[in-house]
Amino acid sequence: MAPEYQGLRKTSATVMIMPFISSLVNKDQKKIIFNRRVKNNEPMTTAEENLFNAFMPPILADYTIAEVINVDSVITPDNIKFTYKELKNEKGQIIDAFIPSSGTFTYKGKTPDFMLIVENLYFLKTVVDKDTFVGAGSSSNFALEAGMDYVIWDNKEARVCSFGRLNKKLTLATFPEKMEYLSVLNEFAVSIIKNTPLVPKDIRF
Repeated sequence: MAPEYQGLRKTSATVMIMPFISSLVNKDQKKIIFNRRVKNNEPMTTAEENLFNAFMPPILADYTIAEVINVDSVITPDNIKFTYKELKNEKGQIIDAFIPSSGTFTYKGKTPDFMLIVENLYFLKTVVDKDTFVGAGSSSNFALEAGMDYVIWDNKEARVCSFGRLNKKLTLATFPEKMEYLSVLNEFAVSIIKNTPLVPKDIRF
């Protein structure tokens, strides 16, 4: 989190979850995203993208008292412009990310305090062989490795509030299903909220 946000808590903030960055940038910038995804072997299916779009907003809302605004109509590169920039925090972590180039973004008459911009989301599914007892051969587990980069953009001040790179790996007895994906998204949501001025919910079970 940027130094000016350390210790800050916004009790009545709004945060908008932006569509995937590939749908917001221009043609040349799309090439950067495609080449990066191929180079890093970071696959994602349409079904996984749809699952993220459907469940990440309510999941994020479960962990913060901030109002979470979900985009339910098309935003085009004509509505908002992005620039590709290297971001570095006080811990020395560096990511290359697309951030709004200027101005304040308004959506359906609302000007959110913050915007969550998700990049490089991927779900890598692999088969992992495991040894069993002597003479019994081997069996297989499945692994789900997920990751994403994110930027929390201060839409009022037009600057980066925080950013990060998240990773999670699960070893499963069967091919990953919806609940495993939701488990990953829950962990990602908790990590994001911790790295923002958004006030977390006090959830008790």
